[in-house]
Parts: sequence; structure tokens; C-alpha cells
Amino acid sequence: MVTLASAHLLAAGLGDVIQGVSPSWGPFGAVGGKAKVALGVIWAAALAFVVGRTIWGAALQQFGARSYNSDSAEQGKQMFRGGLVGIAVLGSITTLATIAYGMAV
Repeated sequence: MVTLASAHLLAAGLGDVIQGVSPSWGPFGAVGGKAKVALGVIWAAALAFVVGRTIWGAALQQFGARSYNSDSAEQGKQMFRGGLVGIAVLGSITTLATIAYGMAV
């Protein structure tokens, strides 16, 4: 069943979607605009690296399993697990920083 809210979400343009997922800087709102852009670029690059490493690990694990190379398969599993942990940490870093900042104040 499509509700009015979900219909609005489906009809939202790209600008509405981007504004809907923009970060709430919380206690770090006083940081300058250039610093916010720099932090966003560094975060996006780190996330792209970790996602790429996760995909590479999955491919390496599959290749190792198909070629009966257990060392390669194990290395791929480790890369895949590390990539997933990295994605989870990078995805929650703003929340963790905000909680840490709130506990210190």
C-alpha cells in the first residue's frame, strides 16, 4: 500500500534526496565551510577505498576457492571481513564522534 509520505518520497527530485541525506554536523557545526568540504572528501575517499577493498576481497576469495588456492581464498576472506568492518566504522564515525563530544562536555 502506497501512502502519501512514500508517494512524496518516490516523487522527490534529486535535490530533495540529496538534502535528505546531508549530514547534521551537530556540535561540529562551527567548523568552517572549507573544513567541512575537506572532511567530506577525505571521508568519501576512505569509504571508496574500503568498498573497493571489500569487492577485491570477495573476488579474491572466489578466485581462490575456484582454483583450489586456499591461501588466496583465506586472504580474500580476511580482506572482505576487514572491508565490512571498515564500512561499518566509517558509516558510524559521525555518530561516534558526536557521542564522544557529548560525553566530554
